[in-house]
Amino acid sequence: MTQVEVGQGNFPLETEGKTTGVIVPEGAEVSSLVALAIRERVPVEVLERLVALQERVTARNAETAMAEALAAFQATCPPIPKTITAEVMKNGVKAYEYQFAPLDEVVRVIRPHLTRTGLSFVHDSTVDQKSITVTCTLQHVEGAKRTATFHGPFDESGGKNAIQQVASARSYGRRYTLMDVLGLTTAGEDDDGQGGKEDVPLITQEQGDELLALASEVKADVRKYVEFLGVEDIRHIPAARFVEAKGLLEAKRKPAK
Repeated sequence: MTQVEVGQGNFPLETEGKTTGVIVPEGAEVSSLVALAIRERVPVEVLERLVALQERVTARNAETAMAEALAAFQATCPPIPKTITAEVMKNGVKAYEYQFAPLDEVVRVIRPHLTRTGLSFVHDSTVDQKSITVTCTLQHVEGAKRTATFHGPFDESGGKNAIQQVASARSYGRRYTLMDVLGLTTAGEDDDGQGGKEDVPLITQEQGDELLALASEVKADVRKYVEFLGVEDIRHIPAARFVEAKGLLEAKRKPAK
C-alpha cells in the first residue's frame, strides 16, 4: 500500500504490491494529490474520489473569490446617477414625472469597477406572445456565477408599436436585473415619483408575478393600472401598497351568479 500523508492526516491509496510512503507537504492542493495518484497508478475508484474532492474544493474557492470580488465592487462603485426624466400621463394630463438611470449610464459607471474586480455580465431574454423574461448572469474570472431574472409584460405605454413594446420591456428588464444582481442603488433628484425620498422597499418578484397573473385573469389594462398607482411598472409598487394594489384588481372580478 502507498500512503499519502498531508500534514497530520493520512490518505491511503492502494496500489499493487507497493508499501512505500509518499509525503505531500502540508497545504498541498488536491490537484497535487490527483497527480500523485496518477503517478502511483491507484485504482480508478480512488482516483474518482480525489477528482470529485478537487471539484468541490475548486467550486468552493470560486464562490469565495466571487463573494470577495462583489464586496470589493460594492465598496467602490458609486450610486448610479438618474439622468433621464420621464412623464406619466393620465387622461391626457401629466400625472407626475420621475427620473431614472438608463442602461447605458449604468454600464458606463460600473464597467471599470467590474473589470478591476474580475467581474462581467451577460444578458439573455425569451419572448412569448404577451411577456418577456430577461436573465442577467454575473460571472467571476474564477468561474462562479449568480443570476437575477425579470419577467413582465410588454411596454404598451406611449403609443409604441409592437417592436418598440418588446424593445422597451427588454431594456427595462436588462437594467432591472443588472442592478439587482450587483446590489446597486441609484441617486438623483427624484426616486421614481417618490418625491426625493430614500428608495422604499418594493414588492417581491413573487408578489409582482401574482399581480400580473391576477391582472390577466380579470382582463385589466396593465398600463392604466400602473398609471393609476403612480408607478413606472408593477414591480415598482411599494411593498406597503401590495394589499391595496391587489385589492384594486380583485374588485374587477365579476360577481358569481
